[in-house]
Amino acid sequence: MAGAELLKSAIKGFSDWQKRRAEPVDPQASPQSQISTVAGRLETLERAEIAQAELVRNMAEQINALSVSHAELSRKLSLALAAAGVAILLSVVAIGVNLLR
Repeated sequence: MAGAELLKSAIKGFSDWQKRRAEPVDPQASPQSQISTVAGRLETLERAEIAQAELVRNMAEQINALSVSHAELSRKLSLALAAAGVAILLSVVAIGVNLLR
C-alpha cells in the first residue's frame, strides 16, 4: 500500500519537475521584476524540497514496515524449523522402536 503511494508521489514529483522550466532572470528587467522572479523560483524550490522530504519519509516508513515483517517472518520460520526438528526426531525414534520389535 505504501509502495503504491510512494510510486504515485514520485511520478507526480517528476512530472512537476519536468513542467517547471526555470525562466532566466532578465538582467535588463527592473529590480522588482528580478526579485519576484527569484522569489517564485525559491518558492518552487521549497515546494520541491518538501515533496522530497515527504518521499524520504514514505521510504523510511516502508523500510520500517519491511523490517518488522522480516522479523515476524524470521520468528515464524524459526518456530516451523523447531517443529520440523521435533517431528524428525519423533519419527526417527518411532522407526527405531519399530525396528527393534
